[in-house]
Amino acid sequence: MKKLIILNVFILLAFSLLNATIIHIPADYSAIQEGINASVDGDTVLVADGVYYENLSIDREITLASHFIIDGNISHRDATIIDGSNYDEDSGPFGSCVLFRPPENGDAISPKLTGFTIQHGRGTRVNDSSGEDTLTYYMGGGLMIWHTLPEITYNYIRDDGSESDTRAGSTRRGGASGLNTDDDVEFDEDRSEPYERTLLTRDDEIIFSNNIFENNDSEIGNTFESIGYVGDIDFSDSFFDVFSSEYEDVSDYWVVEGDANTDFTGGSGEVEAVTNDAWGSPDGADESNSTGTEEDPFHTIDYVFSIIYGTASNPITINLTEGTFSPSTTGETFPITMISNINLLGQGEEVTILDAEETGRVITMLICQNNIISDLTITGGNEVHRGGGMRLYSSNPTLTYVTISGNTSDNAVGGMSLSNSNPTLTHVTISGNTASSGGGMFLVASYPTLTHVTISENTAEYSGGGIRVYISGFTMTNSIIWNNIPESISFLWGNADSIITSYSDIEGGWEGEGNIDLDPLFTDPDNGDYTLQEDSPCIDAGTADLDGDGEEDITDYLGFAPDMGAFEYGASLGIGEGFSNVPHNFSLHQNYPNPFNPIANLRYDLPEQAQVTLTVYDLIGREVTQLVNTVQEAGFRSVQWNATDSFGKPVSAGVYLYQIRAGEFVQTRKMVLLK
Repeated sequence: MKKLIILNVFILLAFSLLNATIIHIPADYSAIQEGINASVDGDTVLVADGVYYENLSIDREITLASHFIIDGNISHRDATIIDGSNYDEDSGPFGSCVLFRPPENGDAISPKLTGFTIQHGRGTRVNDSSGEDTLTYYMGGGLMIWHTLPEITYNYIRDDGSESDTRAGSTRRGGASGLNTDDDVEFDEDRSEPYERTLLTRDDEIIFSNNIFENNDSEIGNTFESIGYVGDIDFSDSFFDVFSSEYEDVSDYWVVEGDANTDFTGGSGEVEAVTNDAWGSPDGADESNSTGTEEDPFHTIDYVFSIIYGTASNPITINLTEGTFSPSTTGETFPITMISNINLLGQGEEVTILDAEETGRVITMLICQNNIISDLTITGGNEVHRGGGMRLYSSNPTLTYVTISGNTSDNAVGGMSLSNSNPTLTHVTISGNTASSGGGMFLVASYPTLTHVTISENTAEYSGGGIRVYISGFTMTNSIIWNNIPESISFLWGNADSIITSYSDIEGGWEGEGNIDLDPLFTDPDNGDYTLQEDSPCIDAGTADLDGDGEEDITDYLGFAPDMGAFEYGASLGIGEGFSNVPHNFSLHQNYPNPFNPIANLRYDLPEQAQVTLTVYDLIGREVTQLVNTVQEAGFRSVQWNATDSFGKPVSAGVYLYQIRAGEFVQTRKMVLLK
């Protein structure tokens, strides 16, 4: 572990102690909070070595320090412990080890905290009305910063938040520390009027330097989360669980900075972040000496998220092998909380399963951008609030070849909850989900794009069996909404003008070109098989021209036109045992997305074993890179190209060709890279 460099300790002492009243703990007061209550602005509360089981509240401009501030001896930090484990939620909302809050006049004070071990804090209970519901949760396990500008230096902040097996009922945001200046978030206490608070600006700064953060836990922001703050946060010379020396930064898994400007200069970590694609497998190992390659994969999805670091220009793909990722099989912790610039890619909906086993929501996405989720099944989610399967808030992922099935919510939205989100769904099945309202999907201020989507067999107790719409809309093409209870589409607020559908099969009918209202004749929906029977009216009933410009946007289909629904008849898979995973024909599909930047997903079908090469060329026929060169068994295959050449160097924007050779079969397609 990095040894923190301690500079100018006696200068710090001079500023803190000169001409100030010093309150000694435990000599003057037995409890730290008693000393704080007796202090006035400018005082120092000096704490002797020992363990103090308290949940402190600081609302004045004082210095709270251990004897480390006197001699710079780090042993005082390790021996002077503020332990928040005695918090009783029945006594009030304040369960952080230390809460910084403004005084009654609302001034943005700058108290100092130096030289402590901060441990076992649960967090402060808050009511958050920033979303579509008012949610109550805990924030800031070790430290909670509330409309103040503290200086927090030379502390050891460890084991705060909550253990994974109790996390759903404990710290949700900011395991080690949380910062909140959002007026929509208030303490969960009885008050007749809100707090008076000084507005913080870009010119403000919080000093959070020379600290050690270790083994803190939360659903979002295991180390730290900032909400509403727009100033600077100085994390310099601090030590973290995982640190990227390459980028001199900490990933959003650990630190969610929001709108703040963060500085990690001089930082380091127990583990160096992985900045390339990684693999997860039920047979892998979550150890620091694991490489995360396909041959040496990590074990749980949560661990892979904890150790990787992606950027907008260098997104990282987590490749999941075949298998079930669940609490009982891999010890997986749910929800899986996505972060920006990370893709999650399975090996197929029928073989890569994310099963929460009713321990929580399966996937949460809060303010996430630049994400692809594909080729997997999301099931077993059970969430009290919105979204048993998935919840998206201000997030716009691309979902392809995903099944969201068998999820529930005690309140609203069994399958997929969208709030201020505009995702793109292609070849997605949403089925067998249940909730009080919005069995399949619930849209709040959201406008998703649905292409080749099947929404069926979802149940809502009150309304919105298929899709529930609130101040939202969607565009839907080549899709099926059928046999949802009590109806296909319902409106909490809004009307049909916000929905544009074409070439889709909607039970009850819907206005739009090419729409029908006929039984789609699924093969075996009771057992999760939403492929089409031979005489289905949805076969060849879709359109390849999505934008109406007269040119085909979809080329990977059989017959005269694409089919409606998630599965193309004769070339797709069902879910469950007994369905063939062998295609009928060789085929190279159009990449998705197209255009792309910088990840292109390339899919191809092998009806028999073959020597396969998949090569990328530029427009004049020069080889750029070779993605596949091996013998492969029959099946549906996929590979990604990250827009680099064979030397790993990024290529320029433009049109590229990709060609497959499988035995005697040869096929070439074009793809467009935008930058």
